Amino acid sequence: MAVSRGYEADEEKDWVLDSLDRYERLHVFELQEPTLCMEWSHDGTALFLAGFSQVKHNELLQLILPEKLIAADKQTLLAGRDFKISRGALAKGPIHHIRCADQIRNVIITSGLGPELTVWEPDPGSPDLLVSTGNVATPTPTSTDPDTTELLISWTFGHPQSLVSGSSLNTLQVTDLNTLQPLWSYTPKDKRGSDVAIHAVESLSGENHIFLTCSDRGELILWDSRVPGTGSLKFSPSPTTGASSGGTEGGHAMAVCGNKCATLSDRGRLRIFDRRGASWIPQASCITDTYSGTPLI
Repeated sequence: MAVSRGYEADEEKDWVLDSLDRYERLHVFELQEPTLCMEWSHDGTALFLAGFSQVKHNELLQLILPEKLIAADKQTLLAGRDFKISRGALAKGPIHHIRCADQIRNVIITSGLGPELTVWEPDPGSPDLLVSTGNVATPTPTSTDPDTTELLISWTFGHPQSLVSGSSLNTLQVTDLNTLQPLWSYTPKDKRGSDVAIHAVESLSGENHIFLTCSDRGELILWDSRVPGTGSLKFSPSPTTGASSGGTEGGHAMAVCGNKCATLSDRGRLRIFDRRGASWIPQASCITDTYSGTPLI
C-alpha cells in the first residue's frame, strides 16, 4: 500500500512509474479521507488508520486486507480486491498516532495533539464497533513549541504489559496497559534541555524495560525504566549538523530492527547505527533525496 502526502500530481505520477520498476507487485488504493497514521495488526492481515480533521469527528477504522494481497497463490483470480471495514469508531479529535498494543484483547492506543492517550477495544455487544475504554493522562510539556505537544507512543511485551509515551524528554512515561496507571516517568536532574522535542520512540524487541528515543536534534538515548526517576542514559551521540548551512538538522524519524537503528533527518541525512552491548556505534551516513514534509522511515 502506498500513501502520498504533499506531492504534486506530476511528482506522484513519477513515483508510481518508478515503483513499477522497483517492486515486483504494486497495489495502490485510494483513501476516503487523508490520514497521518497507519498501523499493522499483529498477524499482518488488517490495517488500522484514522483521520486528523480539526473541525469534525474522525473515523478510526480497522480494515481487512484484500484477498488478493494475502492469498498464497498471487496468480489466482479472486473476487476480493478491496479493503473491507472490520470495525470502527468515531473519535472527537484528530488522531496523529495509532498503536496496536494487545494482540489478544485487540487493544488500540491513539494520540492526538493533547497530553492524553485514548484506549480502544472491540465492543462486546457489537463486534463491528470500537469503543473507548479509558484514557491515559501524561505529563504536560513545559514548552509551547508545537513539536513538543505531539504525543508519540510505543509499547512493550513486559510484565505487566506497558506503554511508552512522550512528546519531549520531560514528558516520557511508562504506563501499565491493564490498570492505565504510570509505572515510570523521567525526572531530569537538570531542567535545561529537558523540553527538547522527541520525534521517535521505539521499544526494543525482547527487552521489556528498554526503549529508545530520538530527539529533534538527532540524539539517540537508550532508557531503562527499571531505574526509578531518571532511567539510564546509555548513548547520546552529538546532534547531526548540516554541512551546507552549519545549522543543526531536525525532524528526525527513526526505525529499529534487531541490533540496527536508522535515523532520517528533514534534510535527508540517513544514519545507521549498530548496537554493541550498551552502545550504538555509527556505521554509515549518507544524504538522500529530500522532499517537503515530515521524514518517514
